[in-house]
Amino acid sequence: MCHDLLDALVNQKEAQKQPLSLIDHQICPPTPHPLVFIVNILYTKTPKDFLLYLFWERTNETQEHEVDRLTNMEAFVRVVEAKSFSEAARQWGRSKAVVSKYVTALEDHLNVTLLHRTTRILRLTDAGEVYYHRCLAFLEELSTLESSLRDEYITPKGTLRISMPPELALRYRTLLLTDFHERFPALSLDLLLTHKLLDIAEEGIDIALRLTEPRDPSLHTRHVLSLPFKLVASPAYLEAHGTPIRPSELEAHACLLDPNMRDLGRWRFKGKSGQREIVDVSGPYRADNGQILQELVKEGHGIALLPDYMVHESLEAGRLVSLFEDRVAMDRALYLVYPKKRHTPGRTRAFVDYVVEALRKEESNSSASSSRPS
Repeated sequence: MCHDLLDALVNQKEAQKQPLSLIDHQICPPTPHPLVFIVNILYTKTPKDFLLYLFWERTNETQEHEVDRLTNMEAFVRVVEAKSFSEAARQWGRSKAVVSKYVTALEDHLNVTLLHRTTRILRLTDAGEVYYHRCLAFLEELSTLESSLRDEYITPKGTLRISMPPELALRYRTLLLTDFHERFPALSLDLLLTHKLLDIAEEGIDIALRLTEPRDPSLHTRHVLSLPFKLVASPAYLEAHGTPIRPSELEAHACLLDPNMRDLGRWRFKGKSGQREIVDVSGPYRADNGQILQELVKEGHGIALLPDYMVHESLEAGRLVSLFEDRVAMDRALYLVYPKKRHTPGRTRAFVDYVVEALRKEESNSSASSSRPS
């Protein structure tokens, strides 16, 4: 039997004209199989050639070990995120035994226990907690690097599903929509114009523009710019009801509310010296649309907190009056929100980079223009 195996191996090596690889033949015991050494000695003919073969084989083995370590790291991260070996294996499309083998190999390599396993619970050790976050950052960085290299010369294409408030789309419609599409003509835009904080994963949304910072750890959040708000009223309303001098006086006025704001009916102000005031307000109208609220204010129905970009022209024209100029009325900001993935699609990255650059440039130009003397 040994003679037959030896003859078969030698014949195969003569056909391949190269040393026998332990990996190719899946002969991977702790020490090389004696028959493999014999075949390679016969093939390489001289001790010098055989030593070169050993060096070549060891180099390949080391390289494969480094590649396997990445697989082991990915298996570990998947298990932690799935909270079980079975679920990680199901999501990854591999067997539970294979996933377990990867994680065990990683622990053996590190000589550290990363996970406490029982039949009822799976939890990270202290070392595992540290290693998980480092692994996650490393794998995401590697994925980003690889995808950026792959997509560097590829034009983003496909459909980009975007959610944003309708007033924001109106205010920046040229910049966000037509200008962006001219730069990336292979992309089509699917717009969801709503104030509702839609579930990004459930609705299949690629990216959302929001005026409130999300608290969902599964989402990437990119701060774009600050959005100052103005407390505004019409000249007719102030003439009929008086002009409030301090925030506490707002309790006696008709205040128009936006239910999209957190803490509905509580307005916050900050003075120049840093003191903060919170006022409980109420009024005859609530609307989740800033344009409607602005029209109601213009008609003299009450006072409202609205974004500066929305009321700027009406203030310039004198149709509205800004109150409490010595105080900051509410700190708000614009955020880009998109799912955390090991590979963020090129179309999403293109939109994020474009919006951050374009909106900051737009607001900078607007601020410089408004500060020039007329």
